[in-house]
Amino acid sequence: MSVVPRSLCAVDGSLYIPADKASLIHAIEGAKAQTVPSVTQNDATQPPKVLIIDAMAVLQSMKKTSTMQKLSDTQEAFIKRIAFMMIGYSEGRVVFDQYQDQSLKSKTRQKRAFASTEFKVHSQMKLTMSLKELVSSSKTKSSLTAMFAEASLQHFSSTNNFKLVVVYGTKIKSYNFEENHTHDEADTLIPHQVLASIAENDLREVCVWSPDTDVLTILLDLASRGRLGFQTRKFLTGNATKYREIDVVERVHAIRSLKSQGLIGFHNFAGADWGGKFVGISKKTWVGAYMKLDESDPVVTCFRQLGDGIIPTELVDNDLPPQMKDLERFVCQVYSSTGETNLPALRWQMFRSKNLEGEMLPLL
Repeated sequence: MSVVPRSLCAVDGSLYIPADKASLIHAIEGAKAQTVPSVTQNDATQPPKVLIIDAMAVLQSMKKTSTMQKLSDTQEAFIKRIAFMMIGYSEGRVVFDQYQDQSLKSKTRQKRAFASTEFKVHSQMKLTMSLKELVSSSKTKSSLTAMFAEASLQHFSSTNNFKLVVVYGTKIKSYNFEENHTHDEADTLIPHQVLASIAENDLREVCVWSPDTDVLTILLDLASRGRLGFQTRKFLTGNATKYREIDVVERVHAIRSLKSQGLIGFHNFAGADWGGKFVGISKKTWVGAYMKLDESDPVVTCFRQLGDGIIPTELVDNDLPPQMKDLERFVCQVYSSTGETNLPALRWQMFRSKNLEGEMLPLL
């Protein structure tokens, strides 16, 4: 007798957030490979390589050591980590999130955080707190990103034959240029920098280091629309024994172009950071169901439209639009495959069934 369906909200009205979002990456990696068009290089020399780094993910992966007595020590350790990752590349782009108080991303961070403490940061600040506590506040992280970005730019300015671009706040900076951007977060800033790098030289080998599922989803969408070309575009993720290199263009051929274009809409529909998930259904279950769909299935078309814009939801002649019917069918198929009963999705399916012409079913 809850006011909101149990499939969307907890008893206190809060949204359920999927705990296995990374299962989408695993499903993308596991898709059966297809034949990929080979690209021949006319020039025997190796093409220039560019590495684009999710900078805050690097900082959050670092551990505080006994040598980190002051904030400047952490800054130095961060720059050393970036320099190590850049070995073998002729250009690097270090992308920091933008931290706006009034934003959807900020609300997501607040949901994840247990406590938030704001610090006034400076290079000589003593690290009496853990790194996790240091980056618990959005305002503190905003100050840190500006400090670390400028320090990184200064460090690499003396490195010959290497170009560094840093992105933080609303700025995109290098040694000889500066411009502004309007992106809210690194999830879209990173693909934006991929496109900017390719625009300068399409023959470059572009690699992205990030643990973020959203970034990979956007890159697959761009590749499926021919925006990334056919050169090597790699997504690097994981650490130590879990480190992997995912060829974005090859994965699009494995998943197929139309299904790759539906991933953004599907990813958000099945549950992401900002929104809720269906109770009792894991992200892995949704992903498995989507990957089994034929590329010509109307549900794939519907998810492609969800990724592009708004689909019609108004009733037509007292019936749902075709797209809503396709989503309804997909939801009910997934719930049925899990063996779940007495759920709103199944109630709705039975309400719309031909049995409605007779007696109302007990389930209703």
